[in-house]
Amino acid sequence: MKHKIVALLAGLILASGLQAEVMVKDTFALSTERTKAAELDGAKSEVGGATWMADKGLVFAGDVGNGYLTMTPPQDRVFCAKVKVPADMGDVIIVQGDVQPSKSGWVAVGIGEGGLIWKNGLFLLVEPSGNSQRIYCDDSGTTKSLPLQSTGKAKVKTDALNTLKLQYDKKANLVSMWLNDEPVLKDFHLDTLHFKPVTTYAGFSGYGQGAEVKLDNFIIAKP
Repeated sequence: MKHKIVALLAGLILASGLQAEVMVKDTFALSTERTKAAELDGAKSEVGGATWMADKGLVFAGDVGNGYLTMTPPQDRVFCAKVKVPADMGDVIIVQGDVQPSKSGWVAVGIGEGGLIWKNGLFLLVEPSGNSQRIYCDDSGTTKSLPLQSTGKAKVKTDALNTLKLQYDKKANLVSMWLNDEPVLKDFHLDTLHFKPVTTYAGFSGYGQGAEVKLDNFIIAKP
């Protein structure tokens, strides 16, 4: 049922209420081609037909009506899963995904370069402690924090899915981020950090995630 509903979506009202055109979408629904415990690497997204590039151990889980991704052992390591951003995105890219962290480490949604190491990227990550961080990483992969601009309403759910959303304007070099529909960063000008991210790939990343981690409902869209 889940994948049939997705196929009908030509557009989507994203969490912030903005009308957006969905370019890539994946609910990770199970099917004859996407069976339980099958590796994500090499799979095609349900909408847009983008090919997932993923570390070994990121697998499909759940059931036919409610598929998602999870992590298999060894789990004490960094992982990433990404797809290529469509070439016809325009100046503004929206990336969104649902994540439930496991009992340790962190899990994130973001954009950056290709390859199985994120570089020159922007990320919103959550931790099982309930903390969230806004991160950018340079050409060496070194991560640094972006400021918090929050109303204080944004809360990380440790036992349920959290919707992480990032919007980046390439022309203006501005980034905004939302956690569970609440803004945590709004129109932050990256020129103040002398930083301009690469937007060729988007996806999930994480560290130290066990079998409790869930990744779901990934979207790349444009306004």
